[in-house]
Amino acid sequence: MARRRERTRGRLASLVGGDRAERRVLQERVVRLGRAMDRTEAELAKARGRISTLSAELLGGVQGFRALQSPEQVLPFREAARRYLVDAAQLFAGDPRGLARALGVSYFALRRLLARYDVPFPAARARR
Repeated sequence: MARRRERTRGRLASLVGGDRAERRVLQERVVRLGRAMDRTEAELAKARGRISTLSAELLGGVQGFRALQSPEQVLPFREAARRYLVDAAQLFAGDPRGLARALGVSYFALRRLLARYDVPFPAARARR
């Protein structure tokens, strides 16, 4: 990056000509622009790191949703959906209406969805 700035400074100075004061001002502006670019690149690198960390945390928290490392890790959609629904049904064991609400479907659509993917229906809690 520093080498590129030096080349740019030299090219601009040769193009502008003018007196020393004008070249000095132009060089200072190029230096400030270079510093701003360095800061921006550093901030961008930090942001990329934070995003990758955040996405790894989010994906690591959901069973079956991990970053894929090879083509062999790709599951057929039906199996991936089934695994997700099994885990979700376990989280909402005894609360089928809560599960339906969390998935954004109606209670009856949930019943059909679980039946389609052969997932046991989370039985409602016994009322007293």
